[in-house]
Amino acid sequence: MSKQPLTRVLVIGLDSGEPSLIKEWAGQGLLPNLAKLMQKSTCADVKNPKGMESGAVWPTFHTAKLPGHYAQHDALRTFDPDTYGYHHLTYDDLPKDNLWQRLSREGKRCCVIDSPYVPLDPEINGTMIVDYALHVPSQGYGVGTLQTFPPDVREEVLDVAGPDPFCGEMCDDQHIVSPRDFEQFVDNHLVRIRQKAKVTAHFLKKGNWDYFETVFCDLHCIGHRAWHIADRTHPQYDARYEEKLGNPYQRGLIEFDRQLGELLHLVDERTLTLLYASHGMGPQHSATGLLDRMLEALESGQGHSNTENVKRSLKKLWQSTPPEFRSLLEPIKRPFHGALTPRKHLGNSHERRFFEVYNTQRTGGVRLNLMGREAQGVVAPEDYDTVLNEIIEGLTPVVNAETGTPLVVEFIKTREHYDGDFVAKFPDLLVKWDDRHPITRVASDRIGTLRQDYEILRTGDHTSEGMFAAHGRGVAATQLNNHVAAQDLSRTLLALLGASTADCDGETIPALTNFAASPVPAE
Repeated sequence: MSKQPLTRVLVIGLDSGEPSLIKEWAGQGLLPNLAKLMQKSTCADVKNPKGMESGAVWPTFHTAKLPGHYAQHDALRTFDPDTYGYHHLTYDDLPKDNLWQRLSREGKRCCVIDSPYVPLDPEINGTMIVDYALHVPSQGYGVGTLQTFPPDVREEVLDVAGPDPFCGEMCDDQHIVSPRDFEQFVDNHLVRIRQKAKVTAHFLKKGNWDYFETVFCDLHCIGHRAWHIADRTHPQYDARYEEKLGNPYQRGLIEFDRQLGELLHLVDERTLTLLYASHGMGPQHSATGLLDRMLEALESGQGHSNTENVKRSLKKLWQSTPPEFRSLLEPIKRPFHGALTPRKHLGNSHERRFFEVYNTQRTGGVRLNLMGREAQGVVAPEDYDTVLNEIIEGLTPVVNAETGTPLVVEFIKTREHYDGDFVAKFPDLLVKWDDRHPITRVASDRIGTLRQDYEILRTGDHTSEGMFAAHGRGVAATQLNNHVAAQDLSRTLLALLGASTADCDGETIPALTNFAASPVPAE
């Protein structure tokens, strides 16, 4: 027996894999390969950055650092206090100390396939593939085009698995209305899962890697656009779609499970295999976008009444139209979309003391118009906490008018949880919604009653927690009782592969350290 340590790590990322459903359906026998992996692995739920779960989960995993030490918390854009708009981050804006960059500097060979919100890195010591089967393009907007390093890997990918059936188009930009539209949408995502597995298997077999990361993003897209099809409590549920399509999210997980089984056959116990479901998916019930009108009402001291009778009548007419005709009528409807809907961000942020900035759908963001930070700041720095407390006091009584329950379940002062050079780009206050029920009307004595349209493009949105299952020689089959932080995972992987963790956040996970110390048979 050789006493060589195990030094290879394979990360199989499942972007937006809902932990509760993975566990439920694995227990029902629908996901046999996931069930088998979890039974022999160290497993735990993963705690993501507080209030910034969906936007910061992957940057935190990749850097082993919390938000504030890097610029990202909302995909690849950040608020610009000079223009009161948004600045799109470029390669030069992003941290240069993520997992594969650290490992490359240590001489480790890396292969990275479709990691979310990551542009092509020409300095990687190995192979990188971006924008093959994407959710959001690596540049953060527009249409993604397959890129690779080295460049000739691009043709290799296309020869192995063929082109993306969506041609790099984001799911938000796809025209999906009728049951037939959704059927094609879901089928294409199942194809992409199979294609990603083929590409992954090809490069796994080529070997010559110490760190391998591949991320399946299709559950992210299916969850956003098709959640309502099988969720019978969702306001946009229509039984005719479920009858034709079943449960699209479940079908995506079942296809992933099939492909996972094939991939697991390609690695042995000398490799630490980490299945990482980054964060979850559920119905989208959010007051993000409505928040700016609430804040304006608090600041002006004038409540509002917004009944939108005409809009509601038109909406009911549209919803009563048979699905097979909606697709035909969509070109007529599209030019008028939003014409009767109040603007979300009101566009007068520079004139106000506080205003909404985008954070996530689960948790709204409030920013102060602060002197010395914003170009036209009006709030004195010494009044910072006083104004935040005023906002909290004003939003606390607001209720979901349909249920009578408080709209906000938690207020998070960003500076109390995060530090670092980039905190000044973040919202000052995070407002976590009670998302157990649809949010169509909100009310309080101070803001009056405000209404928002619930005919939304993304019917599913993220839940906050993820999960992992790690297997390899010396790693016990156990369920950890405590939550593991996203930064703990990446810090542990760096330590296992011999890279420095001196400037990382988080802690090394003791349950995984036996992996590196375990002896393996000599080759």
